[in-house]
Amino acid sequence: MTFAWTWAGNNLASQPALLDVFKQFNDGSSSGGGSGDTTAPSTPTGLSEVSSNATSVSLSWNASTDDVGVGGYGVYRDGALVSSTSGTSYTVGGLTCGTSYTFSVDAYDAAGNRSAKTFLTAATSSSCPDTLAPTTPGNLTATAATQTSISTLWSPSFDNVGVNGYDVFLNDNKVGSTPLTGYTFSGLACGTNYTLGIEAYDAAGNHSARASIVAATTACPDLQAPSSPSHLTNTGTSETNVSLSWSASTDNVGVVGYDVYRNGTELGGTAGTSYTFAGLACGTTYTLGVDAYDAGGNHSAVASLDAATSACSSAGDPVIAAAGDICWTDTTSCSGTATLLDQINPDAVLTLGDNQYDDGALSDYNAYYKPQWGRHDFQVYPSPGNHEFHVANAQGYRDYYGARAPALTYSFDLGAWHLVSLAGAGISVSTQNAWLQNDLASHVGQCILAYWHEPRFSSGTTHGSDSSMGPLWTTLYNAHAAVVLNGHEHMYERFALQNPSGVADPNGIREFVVGTGGVLGGYGIGTPIANSEVRNNDTAGVIKLTLHPTGYDWQFVPQAGKTFTDSGSGVCPGASQASPTIQSGLMSYARSWAKRIPGSGSSLLDVLKLFRAGV
Repeated sequence: MTFAWTWAGNNLASQPALLDVFKQFNDGSSSGGGSGDTTAPSTPTGLSEVSSNATSVSLSWNASTDDVGVGGYGVYRDGALVSSTSGTSYTVGGLTCGTSYTFSVDAYDAAGNRSAKTFLTAATSSSCPDTLAPTTPGNLTATAATQTSISTLWSPSFDNVGVNGYDVFLNDNKVGSTPLTGYTFSGLACGTNYTLGIEAYDAAGNHSARASIVAATTACPDLQAPSSPSHLTNTGTSETNVSLSWSASTDNVGVVGYDVYRNGTELGGTAGTSYTFAGLACGTTYTLGVDAYDAGGNHSAVASLDAATSACSSAGDPVIAAAGDICWTDTTSCSGTATLLDQINPDAVLTLGDNQYDDGALSDYNAYYKPQWGRHDFQVYPSPGNHEFHVANAQGYRDYYGARAPALTYSFDLGAWHLVSLAGAGISVSTQNAWLQNDLASHVGQCILAYWHEPRFSSGTTHGSDSSMGPLWTTLYNAHAAVVLNGHEHMYERFALQNPSGVADPNGIREFVVGTGGVLGGYGIGTPIANSEVRNNDTAGVIKLTLHPTGYDWQFVPQAGKTFTDSGSGVCPGASQASPTIQSGLMSYARSWAKRIPGSGSSLLDVLKLFRAGV
C-alpha cells in the first residue's frame, strides 16, 4: 500500500521523524511501545501588530522550537481559529473598522502537540469608509409645466451617514444638483416629452439608483387663426328657420368649432359644418355668418350671406313636438333631436322630464341644453323628471325655464285642446291629483292631453310600469282625456286605447312613451305588456302631434341616419265631433297673426284664450 499524505500543508518528506514512524508502522517493525513524540513546541514569543487598516490586522511572532520539529502555527481571533500557517506572520482580514480584537498564536508539531497561546489585543483603523449608497428618491412627480420648463418634487432619500444632495438628469444627461427635494428643469422646448431623473448622493460619493419619469412641456403657443369657412350655402328655409352648411376650415393645430352670427350678433357655436337658425320671423331677411375657431382662441374671418325665411302663411291646426330624457353633459347627445325641432317648426315643444342630466342643475342646463333644445325656449312647455328633483324642489329646472314653467303643475290651451303638465313622482301624487281634478272640471268638452315623466304602463326592463301614477290616470280617464305622453324609459312605445286598469277600451286613453330625446343608454325591452302596439329602443327622435279640433295625428320622427318611425290618427273621446266652432276659427286666426309678429311665439294665442269661456 502506498500513501501520499501531507502534514500541516507540507509534504511528509519535510518531516523525517514523522515519516520514520509511518515507515515502521507500514513495515510492521513498530513495537507499539511509548516511543512517540509527546513534547509540545515552545510558545511563540514576540507577537506584535505589524500594520492595520479598516478591515485587517497584520501580525508577526518569533519562531517556536520543538524536539522533533515545528509543524506550523494556529492563528486565532477572539478565541476562534482563523487559519494555520507555516510562517511566522499572518494578516487577519474581514474585520470591522474601528474595532478591537484579541488575537492569539500557538505552535504545533507533526504529532499534533500544541504549545500554549501567546496573546495580543489590536484594533482596526477607526476611519471607517462609507460604502453604503442612499435610498432611491421616491414619488418623483411633475408638479407643473410651462412651454419652457417642468417643475418636479420627490420624497427625500435616506443614508446611513447622511444625504448630501441630489443630481438631476435630463434625458440621461446630468444638468445640475440641488440640496432640496424639488427642481425646475428650464430652457426646454414647448410641446416636448423629456425623461427626468433624480439620484441621491452622500459625502463619500455613493449614488442611489436613479428615479425617473417622462413629462412634457405645454403645447407651443398657437397664434395662427383657422381659415375662414368656405362655400357657405343656404340649404333650406321655413317660416321660422334658415339652415346653412359650409366647407370645413383648416388650422395649423386643429379647428375646434364654429361660432354662428345673426345680423352681427353671436348666437352660439357648433362643432359641425351646418347650423339651423331657429326662432326667426317669417318673410324676413337676415345676415347670417359663421367663423371658425381653434383651441388657442384664434378666430377666422366671418363668412356671411343674406338669407330670408319663407313668406308668412295662414296656420292650420297646431303642431306640437315632444320627447323626454333629452340632454347629457355633452354637446352631441341631444343635437340630433334639436335639429328635428328646427325642421318641424312646431307651435309648441313639450319636454317629458329628465330634460338635462344628470341632476338638472342650472349650470348644466345652460351649458348643454340651452345651445340645443334651448333654441326653442320661446315655445317650450316643460315638465320635470326624477333627475330634475336631484336638486331640491327641482330648482335648477325652475330657474332655467322661469315663466315657461309657472309651477310644477300647470295647464294651458292650444287650439281646441287643453294641455296639462304634471310633475309625476317628483311631488305628492295625491296633491297633483286634487289639483288635476279642479283643473279639468273647468275644461269639460275639450280634447285633453296630459304629460309627465313616469309612465303608468311600460314594457321597458329598466323602470317598467309605475302603478303610483294610477290616480292621475283615473282622473284623466273620467275627464275623457285623449293622450298621455311620458318619458323615463329610454325608448319609444305606443299603446292602444285602454282604461286605468290596463284593459283595452275604445273610450280609453292612448299612452305614448317617448324617452327618446337623446339619452338612450341601451334600455331593454321585455315581454310586451297588454295593449303595447309598437316598441323601439335604438332610435332617438321626437313625437309630432297635429292637434285637430276633435282628434289628432301622430308621427314619430327619427333623428338623421335612423329609419324607425310610427304614425296614425285618433279621436278625442270627450270632444264634440261636430264641425269646428267659431272658437277654432278664432284660434287659427290668432296663430297666423302670432307667426307674423317676430319673437311673439304664441303670445296672441294666450290673449285669445280669454274668449274660450264665452264660446
